[in-house]
Amino acid sequence: MRVGIIGCGQLGRIHAHAYARAGVQIAWTADADENAARALAAEYDSQWTSSFDQLLKDDSLAGISICVPTHMHFPMLKAALEHGKPVLCEKPLTATLQEAYELVRIAAEKPAWIQVGYMKRFDPAIRAAREALTQIGTIQNAQFRSYLPFTAAGWERAKQRWIVDKARSGGGALVHSGSHTLDTALWFCGPVVSVASQVQYKPDLPEIDYSAQALLWNAESVPIYLDVAWLPLTGIGHRHDGWDEVFTVTGEKGIVQVRTSWWSQFETGRTVLQVYTETNRSSQVSSFGPPDYFAHEIAAFLESLKLGEPPQVGLREGIQVQILIDAIFKSSREGRRLDVEQI
Repeated sequence: MRVGIIGCGQLGRIHAHAYARAGVQIAWTADADENAARALAAEYDSQWTSSFDQLLKDDSLAGISICVPTHMHFPMLKAALEHGKPVLCEKPLTATLQEAYELVRIAAEKPAWIQVGYMKRFDPAIRAAREALTQIGTIQNAQFRSYLPFTAAGWERAKQRWIVDKARSGGGALVHSGSHTLDTALWFCGPVVSVASQVQYKPDLPEIDYSAQALLWNAESVPIYLDVAWLPLTGIGHRHDGWDEVFTVTGEKGIVQVRTSWWSQFETGRTVLQVYTETNRSSQVSSFGPPDYFAHEIAAFLESLKLGEPPQVGLREGIQVQILIDAIFKSSREGRRLDVEQI
């Protein structure tokens, strides 16, 4: 099987490593920076190009990874669909909800499909946590918290990149950390029907949110609390490294809680799952890792290619997250609870 990679930065390299471990040939690398494309190609004996159009014209490619800044997702996904190429695209799906809806329209007329890169779904601990929900009965409430350390020096470095340019990134903490968290919340608790939120923005970057809190309600009126922030706290979290991400679901018969590792520590970190059940008043703690969820995610992508079946995390899941991001921003701006159907 031959694949191509568009975007040869950190995530492109992670994808390439996972493909190589799976025994897949990386036929092409593409990046607007010729040096980046050439360097990654040299590692895997691939062809390289500075034009993603050239890569898309190779009919021998079974699939493509897109690992570029968010504002470039839409044109590249649109082109890939039009060339009939299945794609694994890094999250979030697009920079705007309008672009996401347009992709749904285009995809309905094309044989190809899109897998969205919510790789936390492939963390063994998170998958085990979802399975454990059957042990705790009817869900009463849930809390999804994700804190990423962001010091003053970190913000200064970020200003040199696309991540804090609203036009290119789509937003800050809510879009980048929060999109993963929202996807997990939806996977655990089901579709959200209404939202009430508060979003806070950086004074020197007034379009970039650094903190977002929201109360979400699912179709069964279960309250789901979302708390996402980029904080100047470097010693918090279960590994005391500033990463503090905890997902907790409380049911009538118990509690499921999972603590993740920093996303970039997929080769060294560990994820911890704790399940308390009232029936026997027991608490089981399991440690998973290193999780290497990127490898599991790409294995799932390759399996979908092999079977010719839609992916586990596709357009439907990607657009649900985009809708909630828009709803949270809008609820905060307007200072009121919103029905998701209004978005």
